[in-house]
Formats: sequence, C-alpha cells, structure tokens
Amino acid sequence: MNEDPFRIFALPHARALGDFIIQNIVAASLKSNFENSRLFVYYRDDRDYKNLIIESNIYIDYKINTKGTKGSFPIDLFDQNSGRPIHSPDREFYEKMVHRPDLIISPATMNAAVLNTLPNTPRFAFPERHVSVLTERLREHGVSPDRWFCIMHCRDESYPYRPGNDFRDMPHADFIAVARLIVDELGGQVVRVGHPGMRQFPKMSGLLDLSRVPDSFALQ
Repeated sequence: MNEDPFRIFALPHARALGDFIIQNIVAASLKSNFENSRLFVYYRDDRDYKNLIIESNIYIDYKINTKGTKGSFPIDLFDQNSGRPIHSPDREFYEKMVHRPDLIISPATMNAAVLNTLPNTPRFAFPERHVSVLTERLREHGVSPDRWFCIMHCRDESYPYRPGNDFRDMPHADFIAVARLIVDELGGQVVRVGHPGMRQFPKMSGLLDLSRVPDSFALQ
C-alpha cells in the first residue's frame, strides 16, 4: 500500500544571502531525513539572488513566491473550511496537497544550529542551463582554463552593512599577501568573490575581482 508522503512546508524569509542559503539547507535537510516526503516553500522574491538559490535547491517539490516586501502569508490557505474567500496560487497547490502539510517550518526555526541535529546534509545543484554561458563569461573576464585558480572570499572591517567582528574579519593585507603568493609563487589565479562594499584589491596579473563586476551573483 502506498503511503502518503510526509509534507513539509517551509518559509525561508531571510534577506541576507548567507541566512537565506542556510534556511534552504535546513529545509532540504529535513526533507532528506524522510524516505517519502515532499518539500514546499513560500518565499519573497525581494533579492536578486533568491530565485537562483531556490532553483539550485533540487529538494523543492513546489514553490510559491511573491514579489515585493509587503504583505503576509495567507495562513487561510491551510484552512479550507474557514468560510473565507480563498485564492490558491494554482491548481497544483491542491493536487500536491500543499494545503495539508504535516510540518510547517518557520524562518526562526531554520538556523545553522538545527543542522547539528540532522544526520543528512544535502547538496544543492547549480542549474545546468547556466553553466556554458557563465563559463564563457569567466573566460571573457580573464580566467584562463589552462591554469588552476583559487576562489577567495574576503570579509574585512570595511564592510558597511555589519559591525566589525573579530571572528569573521581579517586584515585586508593578509588577503593581498595570500593572493600574491598564489599568483607569483604557485602559478595559480585568484578569483575574488563577495560584496562590492569590501575594500578593493590592487590590480595584479592573475587576479579577477568579481565583486566589482555588476550583476555577477550567478557568475560568483
């Protein structure tokens, strides 16, 4: 006899990139701990990077997104007998029984501490349809396919959107020293990723600073 799948409804609503990724990892991890389960998500399309992360989360079976930052989740979607006018997103919402979840995960629940309690941590899959185009863009920006390269993310005290943090921030000079070591002594290349608000690197051969390339989230 076929059992109904265990249905999980998650609301990843974080705005910060890292927090939104963690929320998706937690939701996917919970799903992967059930042999027969479905993952449904409701998120706000209010940041440029969110759709790509959602697409990379291959554990999602159904998604609802809403534009903008205003409004609230219509909780009455879960209460079909409320007597109120209810407008579901589409027919698939009912066909997949999204309105009858077994578990609802709030944004506050989906944090990094939860991952320590879960035996399975999933891997996301970058959408294949982007790979060839982005590979060509990397070449156009100067990355040589004939040399190895190192990805470097730099968090220093110049970041304008968070207070200084001795645990996360490193001296800017240390990043530059590592980049020069890779390029000058080890024969590699350095591809810098991160937020454009970080302090700029000096120009050097073998360094590509994607943090200064507009609309480069997918490329990074």
